[in-house]
Amino acid sequence: MINSLFAILLAGILPFADTVSNRVWMGSSVQTGEFRNVFDAATQVENRLGAQGTASNGRLLMNGRFEYGYDYGTGSRYRGWTDPYSTPFMVCDTIPGNISKETYDMAAGTGVRFGRWTVGVDLGYSTATMSKHKDLRNKNVRMDFSFAPGVSYRGERFLASVSAGHGRGTEQVEYMQVDESTEKYLFQVYGLWLCTGSGFSSSEDRRIMEENRLFANIDIRYKYGKALFSNSLSASYRRSCQTETGYNNLHHGDTHTLEYNDALRLSVGPHAVAVDACLQQMVGSRKVQRQELDPASGVRRWFSYGAPSDVYWRQVLKLDAAYTYTAPGWNLEAGVFWLDADHAFKEYPVVYGQTLSFVEPRLALGWTISCFRIAPSIAWKHSLSENHLSTNVFGGVSLEAAERQLTSPLKAEYAYWSVDAIRTGMCIEVWRALRNSRQLTLGLGINCHYNTDSRSSRTAINILIGYCF
Repeated sequence: MINSLFAILLAGILPFADTVSNRVWMGSSVQTGEFRNVFDAATQVENRLGAQGTASNGRLLMNGRFEYGYDYGTGSRYRGWTDPYSTPFMVCDTIPGNISKETYDMAAGTGVRFGRWTVGVDLGYSTATMSKHKDLRNKNVRMDFSFAPGVSYRGERFLASVSAGHGRGTEQVEYMQVDESTEKYLFQVYGLWLCTGSGFSSSEDRRIMEENRLFANIDIRYKYGKALFSNSLSASYRRSCQTETGYNNLHHGDTHTLEYNDALRLSVGPHAVAVDACLQQMVGSRKVQRQELDPASGVRRWFSYGAPSDVYWRQVLKLDAAYTYTAPGWNLEAGVFWLDADHAFKEYPVVYGQTLSFVEPRLALGWTISCFRIAPSIAWKHSLSENHLSTNVFGGVSLEAAERQLTSPLKAEYAYWSVDAIRTGMCIEVWRALRNSRQLTLGLGINCHYNTDSRSSRTAINILIGYCF
C-alpha cells in the first residue's frame, strides 16, 4: 500500500493518479427515454473496463492507467463528430440509425524525487472509432496524444506543483452509402445550425480535423491544523483546422479556443466548501475559396484568397459552488450550478445570435452503515433565458424568407438545455474488506431527468464493480 504522502504528491504532479492503491474496474450504463439532446441516441449503452496502478522504487515514482470502452446506441442523428461541441463546423445527416463507439484510453507518468522537489512527466494517448450502421453511414477515427512535464515542491504544510504541455489530435470522418435506390442528403453545418445540403457523393465527403493544444496547470495546497486549503488553476489554448481529405484542398473552417478552469477547496473539520469556475471562449473563421483548374495536375482544386474571416463566436461561463458537512455515518451536500452561454454566427447581411442561461440548485444526502452506503440526491434546473434566437440585419437589407437553418434540431437542442427540469438520483454502494488491505466494491446508481414542461423523462442505470489491491 502506497503511503498517503506519496499519493498527495502524485495527485499534484500527475493529475490522473486519483487513488492510493492499484485497482481494476468494470462498469456499464444504460440510458433511455424521450428527454434527450439531439446528438444522443434513443437508447444508449456504455461499457468500461479499466486498470490503474502506482509504484515507487526509492526516489522513482511511476503511475499507469488503461481503460477500454464500448458504447452502442439506437436512433442517433446529427452525429458527424465524436464530440459535436468541439467545433461549430460540422458534417451530418438527418437519418436516424444505430451507432457504435470503441475507445482506448492510456496514460502513464513518472517522477523522480530530489529531497522536497519532484520532477516528472505525464504522457497520455487515446484513440476512438465511431460508426453509424444505417445510410448515410459515417465512420470516424480519432487519435489524441499529450505530453506534459512538471515539477512539484512539498513542504511541511505546503505543496505546490506546476506543469505545462502540448497535445495533438486528429479526427477523420468518411461517409458511405450502401443502398443507392434513393438519394441521401449530407449537410454542412456552420454554427447555430446554418447549413448547406447536397446529394451524397462518396468521392467528396471525407473530412479531417487537426488540433493542436497548449496547456498549463498550477496546484497549491496548504494544511494548518484541521484546515486544508487547495486551489488548482489551469489554462489551455486549442486551434483546430478542418479540410477535405485528398487532393482538392477544400477548407471548411478553423477554430481558436481559450479555456480557463479554477477549482478551490477549503475544509475545516467536518465542514468543506468547493467552488469551480470555467470560462471558454471560441472563435471560428473561414476562408474565401474558389475552385480553379490546376495546370500541373489537370484537376480542379480549391484556392484560398485573403486572410480568414471570423464568422462564429461562443462564450460559456460555468460556476459551481457546494457546501458539505461530514459526520460519523452520514454527510450532507448542498450546492448550485450556473451556466451562461452566448453564441453568434455571421452570414452577411445577417448575424444570428443565441443566448442560454440556467441555474440548478441541488441537495444530496449520504448514510454509511458498516460496509453499506446509500446516497439519494435531487436537483432542479430553472431557465433564466427569455429569447433563444435573435437576428440582426446590416445595411438595410431585408431578411430573406428562405429558411437558412435546420430548425428542428435548433429548437430541440435549445429546449433540452433551457427547459425547466428535475433530476433525481439514488446511489447504493457495498464493499467488502479482504486480506492485505484489499477491497471489493459494488456500486449501483439510478438517475432520472424529468422535463416538467413536456412531461418526458430519461432514466440512466449505472453499475460498477471495482477491486483495489
